[in-house]
Formats: sequence, C-alpha cells, structure tokens
Amino acid sequence: MSNTKLFSSQKPKPSSSSSSSSSLHKANAEEGSSFNILNYESWVSPEVLEPHSVLRQQIQLTHNSSKNEFSFFPCSKEERVCWQHKHKDENEPEFIYMYKFLFEKLSISLPFSKFQCDFLATLNVAPTQLHPQTWGYMKAFEILCSCVGIEPSVSKFLYFFSFQSCASGKAGWISARRRPGRWLVGPFDFTCRYWKNKFFRVRSSFFFDEGGNPRFPLHWTTDRVVSYHTFEIEQLNEVERDEVQQLGRLPKFHCAADLIKKFNENRHALMSHICKL
Repeated sequence: MSNTKLFSSQKPKPSSSSSSSSSLHKANAEEGSSFNILNYESWVSPEVLEPHSVLRQQIQLTHNSSKNEFSFFPCSKEERVCWQHKHKDENEPEFIYMYKFLFEKLSISLPFSKFQCDFLATLNVAPTQLHPQTWGYMKAFEILCSCVGIEPSVSKFLYFFSFQSCASGKAGWISARRRPGRWLVGPFDFTCRYWKNKFFRVRSSFFFDEGGNPRFPLHWTTDRVVSYHTFEIEQLNEVERDEVQQLGRLPKFHCAADLIKKFNENRHALMSHICKL
C-alpha cells in the first residue's frame, strides 16, 4: 500500500475546449437530433447538478498501486460530477471523477478490481453514477465471495440485488437494493451527509485496455442500463447456481459497513469465522 497526495499543485486547465463529446452526442448530431448532451438540465437530475466540489486542499489517499500510476486533481467551483468529455482542454488526458467518501468509508481502492470494472461496463455507467450505497453492496459482495473462494461476477450479484433509478426519470445516482427473500448483507448505515460535494478528478492509463479503449464509461451516460434484468436461478449455469446457494447460506450481516470494517481489521479472522459456519 502506498500513500499519495491526492492533489498535486497543478490544477486542471479551464474548460474552454471545443473538442468532441461522447459518441452518443456525435450520433445524435449526425441524425439531426436536437438533443445536446451538454444541456445537462434536460437529462440530469437537479440533485446532481446542484453540488460543486469543495475539495481544495492536499490530502492523502491510500491505494494499492504505484503512486505514479494515478494522478489526482481538484475540480473548479463551476465543475459538476456529470460533466462530459467536451468540458476539458482538448490536449488534456482523459480522467474520471471519484467521490472521496468511497475511499474513506468503503475502502474502495485503485486500481478497481475486475469485478468493479465489469460491473460499471455491464450497467454502462461511470463510477460516480453509482450511489455510495451500491458501492457498499459491491464491496461487501466481493468480501463474502473472497471468504469462500468464489469469484465475484455481475450475474451472481444480480441474483441478490436489483436497481432503483432516480424518481425524476432523469439521470441520478443508481441505488442497488436487496431482492425480496434473498438476504445476503444489509445496507450501509448511511450517515454521511456531505459526500455529494467532495469529488475530484483521477487520471490513469489503467482506465484503458491494451487497445486503448475505456474499460468502462469514464463520464456519465444517458443510455445507462438501470433496468438491467436480475438473474433467476435457472438463468445461471450449474457452477453459478451452486455458488449463489453457497453465498445464501452464509451468516447474515445486517450492515455492509460492519462487514467491511471486520474485513479491514482482521480479514483472516473473518474468513475463518465464516468458513466454520
């Protein structure tokens, strides 16, 4: 583990570029559509558009990789977490937004795990489009899988959870919720009120595969797969069926935060306790 300053002294350049936006914006322009992805009020919830980031100071971030693999930058007061590619200098490398809360309270680290990358790619969403509650469920699911030697996957996660989108019908934070009768872990005890206004930029080559393609959406999407169907037992293969049934027999944790805390404090004791039951 290495400690890296979250913000360097360099600040992002003003967003005065006229560079290309997302592929969706290009497609709509070619089709003569009046839709403009930069008209955020037309497709993004007001709750998302209201907060700006208050992070200005240098802080420490602990992550699993070399400090040279990730660069961290504060956001301007005008910047919003849903801003698109076009809101950057044309010569500036790509980046993602991240919430500080995920690192401080949920032990999310960089680089993302394969499961986390697959999750974002499957739902076609950027990291900040997921509500922290969803990240909490994802982290808890990974921990439980690791305790019993099961590889976490999106299909197995969707056997236990479904998704709830923004009530306004516009793009908002996507929340996972437990499916009735399929208790695995309880929700995160969500007491933090100020996570929405603490986000920053992260740049890294990790966000791209060997072919230079993003591993998952880097910025908020309009064609997110919120209604992505859940998985019933008959839709899983034989191995997956056995694995979700094994997960379903594990002791129930009433709060994802408690599970994450126990894992961080003594993962070997937690794994031994679970395996004995």
